[in-house]
Amino acid sequence: MGSYKFPVVFFLLFGLSASAGIFFPSLSSGFKSLQEYDYFRARKIFFHYRQSRSFISELGLADIYSRFDNPFSNRDSAFSLYARIKQSHERLSMKDLVDNAARYNITEKYYTTVIHRIDSLGFAVAQQKNTIGEYEKFIMFFRDAPEQKTAYRNIEVLSYKEAVQQNSSYAYQSFLRKFGSSPEAASARQMLDAALFRECLETGSLQELHQFPEKFPESAYVSAAQDSLYARSIPVLNEKNLENFIRSFPSNKNVNKAWYELYQLGNDNSAEFYKKFISRFPDYPLLKEVTKELYLAEKEFYAIQSKGKWGFIDEKGTLMIPSMYEGVETFSEGLCVVQVDRGFGYINKSGRMVIPAQYDDAEPFTEGMALVKKGSDYFFINRSGTRIPGAWQDASDFSEGLAAVKKEGAFGYIDPSGHLVIDAVFDNAGDFSNGFAVVDSAGKSGVINRSGTYVFKPTFEWIDDFRSGMARYQENESYGLLSLQGHVLIPAQYEMLEFLSDSFLLAAKDGKCGIISLNASAPVSLPYDYAGNPPQVNGPQVVFSLKGKSGLVQQDGKVLLPFEYAGMKPAGRGLYGFQKKLKWGLLDSARRIILKPAFDGLSYSVNGRTAVQKKKKWGLVNEDGKWLADPRFDNLTHKNYGWESSRKSLKGLLDQDGTELLEPEMQEIKEVLPYLLRLTKNNLIAYYHTQSRQYIWMAEGF
Repeated sequence: MGSYKFPVVFFLLFGLSASAGIFFPSLSSGFKSLQEYDYFRARKIFFHYRQSRSFISELGLADIYSRFDNPFSNRDSAFSLYARIKQSHERLSMKDLVDNAARYNITEKYYTTVIHRIDSLGFAVAQQKNTIGEYEKFIMFFRDAPEQKTAYRNIEVLSYKEAVQQNSSYAYQSFLRKFGSSPEAASARQMLDAALFRECLETGSLQELHQFPEKFPESAYVSAAQDSLYARSIPVLNEKNLENFIRSFPSNKNVNKAWYELYQLGNDNSAEFYKKFISRFPDYPLLKEVTKELYLAEKEFYAIQSKGKWGFIDEKGTLMIPSMYEGVETFSEGLCVVQVDRGFGYINKSGRMVIPAQYDDAEPFTEGMALVKKGSDYFFINRSGTRIPGAWQDASDFSEGLAAVKKEGAFGYIDPSGHLVIDAVFDNAGDFSNGFAVVDSAGKSGVINRSGTYVFKPTFEWIDDFRSGMARYQENESYGLLSLQGHVLIPAQYEMLEFLSDSFLLAAKDGKCGIISLNASAPVSLPYDYAGNPPQVNGPQVVFSLKGKSGLVQQDGKVLLPFEYAGMKPAGRGLYGFQKKLKWGLLDSARRIILKPAFDGLSYSVNGRTAVQKKKKWGLVNEDGKWLADPRFDNLTHKNYGWESSRKSLKGLLDQDGTELLEPEMQEIKEVLPYLLRLTKNNLIAYYHTQSRQYIWMAEGF
């Protein structure tokens, strides 16, 4: 029995073995099944030959796993076979490759197709996660994948985005070290540039800002760093900050700007300023310009007109600014309003247009400010031409640091910054003087101080400007006197009230007039006659009338010349014209007669020369009554520069001794400087020097 069983078992084992070799499909049929999309059979066959034909079978399995059209699609499984397939493929000889192509129809193209499909799967995973790490893993694992370049590019893009998100110089520098040739490199360098500057600013260090241009000379922010250093060094524009900046950072591009600001600081264009500046800052880069400005500041400029245009000469007649403007004002604070076509602007004494002619009207500078108009708006500018905030319906010049402005029909006051520091609640507003200003409200006048508080409420008909803490006022058509302390010093009861001095006033009431002393306790006495015209005053002395006669009274009430003259008038220092028997003579305050009463009129006397009238004409006589200039003028008036004569409304000039220097043919004679006169004739201008007795300049056709 035992011997029987052995052959049977052996036969069965042999049969099974034989049937397996004879009846299991070949490896080639696996690829055929794969072509027929019989993935179950193909997979089974490939698994069967995995040990004996590893490369071929694993390539087939990888083909199945990497496809999406079968239930065995599994990219992880494809990835796990990927490296082994590639390693096996690298070990194959040419004979193996030829044999595989012949036996299984496994060509190099097929192999490449499967490999590239798995490459694409790997890249798809990296793309899905879209991180630098995933792309780096892809690059390391799928070394020969066609997507390598794209993966590397995506790493560049993600790295740039990451650097931008971090937005630090370190992040940009790291990016550029790795990807210096990427398309984003240029942008990264710009961002690095900005980050370095930003981080420099964040340190708050002036020294870091100063060193920035040296550390990063190619940076686009070199100029910005220098500007930031300037701004941080000078938080307040004052001499100390500006000078510290100039001395501490001499290589900064803003040093010249700082010098200019230092130069402009407090520059009122006066000779005193230029002298002080030259002494204080001898190393100023444009010292020659300051010296020139000093030279010009010490000169007087006089307007001239030539061929319908205006310019300026100096006191010697030298042409300083050519005639090129439609109109000019006088220089004020070193600047002058000029008209160009229909616009108004400002020039300096160099003739440079420092503020363009862009305004419809312009006023001279006062306290460093000028009132200009454009359209319907008034506003102020400073000496650099910068507009001060605020636009007004009307305005007046600055006085004592405040300017009256009109807003929505009412007046208030602004400071030099343009802020309305006293509300616009007044019907009218005057200039400040000694800390006070007269304002009108509801048809009445009052007085405010610099804070806008009423010192006197608006209950008065009129208030004059204050003088030595006092001001005249009007109430019920009568005049009185107020003090700044709010007291009524003199009630409003006089028809006339005029200052003689700080302690004495002329007053008139009910047809009488006299002198009031503010210090006297005695009752007010008005002993003299008043006919409606204020008495004539000669310093502390007053000519009064009494019972039809004239006399001279000292301000303390003492009678200097008795009331025995038909007429009297001041005629010069200590001299008085007096009238007797309808003739005029000249006497002094001691009643000594200088000229006997022999003239029809007498106006003034100086240095023994007296202007007198004879037969309705005026001439000049000496102390002996001898004619120095025959009586041939309609009038003769004493001036600092001589005797101004007139005939038929035209003016001429005599010297102090009566010699005729200019015939009466001038429309106007105006003293612009001691010994220098501005003459106008036929609407043309000339300048005449009284010492040399010569014209230093005259318009063509004068």
